[in-house]
Amino acid sequence: MGPSGMDLCFVLVGRRGCQMWNDSRMQGLGATCARYVVTNLDEPGSPRELAGSQLVQDGLAIVIRDKPGAALPTYRRKK
Repeated sequence: MGPSGMDLCFVLVGRRGCQMWNDSRMQGLGATCARYVVTNLDEPGSPRELAGSQLVQDGLAIVIRDKPGAALPTYRRKK
């Protein structure tokens, strides 16, 4: 389950300025040893599986090409 006890969670990422990417560190994940399935519908190769520790330490790299623009990746803990 996600940090709020739900099966599916999301991260809202926006772009207004010149920076095309965002490195969002995920906080509040239940177990950093767990694996998570991250899906970004705007990104080829999605979904991908990442370690919770990687999401907490390195963050989730998001590329937003449009300005202004937004991305709404979802994630869920792998069962």
